[in-house]
Amino acid sequence: MVAALAKVDEGLDEVLYRPAIVKAFSWLGRWWLCDLAKVSMWLDDRWATGWWDDAGIAPGGPCEACGKRAAIHVYGGRDPDEEPFGDYLEARPVLVCGWCHLNDPLRNEEDVQRELALARAYSVAWRWRWSRRRYVDAEDDGIAT
Repeated sequence: MVAALAKVDEGLDEVLYRPAIVKAFSWLGRWWLCDLAKVSMWLDDRWATGWWDDAGIAPGGPCEACGKRAAIHVYGGRDPDEEPFGDYLEARPVLVCGWCHLNDPLRNEEDVQRELALARAYSVAWRWRWSRRRYVDAEDDGIAT
């Protein structure tokens, strides 16, 4: 049951997380946030099956960029047993979904907000497939690479 719910959720994610689908339903206040996977995780904890222990990626809250998909990646942060390295993202981790990507170095909150806005605009669009957004270096001459 735990694995079946996780697999059904994965199949739904393949359709419901596409940029064009999210764009079409952007008028809804809330969108699909891997709800079946979260039920599966709850059942896994309750029944102690251990299925999610080996999953690798588990859905979290809403993506900070698009706000419509479940966050599965973290930019920054640090484990409690790691030594501090003084990076801005160490104290301010950014949680994003698999469709939202941050390109530029994130040195302060202004950089984070700029990249989140760009990721949101790119990942919630009238496209079916994901393609990497062109990288423009803010300190360069504006030429995309």
